[in-house]
Amino acid sequence: MADHNNEKKSTLANYLVYGMTFGLLGGSILSTIGFMFEIVFIQIAGVGIGFSLGMTVGALLYYFENSK
Repeated sequence: MADHNNEKKSTLANYLVYGMTFGLLGGSILSTIGFMFEIVFIQIAGVGIGFSLGMTVGALLYYFENSK
């Protein structure tokens, strides 16, 4: 029989990396929209906002997934 003790568990770092990746993707899209409409604040802060929101969502997903 197979032993499932070596089952890979997700860590907080994995959730944060996924959150940062998708947050940067969303932030770059937001910055592109800012460039299209010439809104300087969104051009500058879009990536930072996406990065921080992605990390927050990743941490929340990890919390809710492991709070069982």
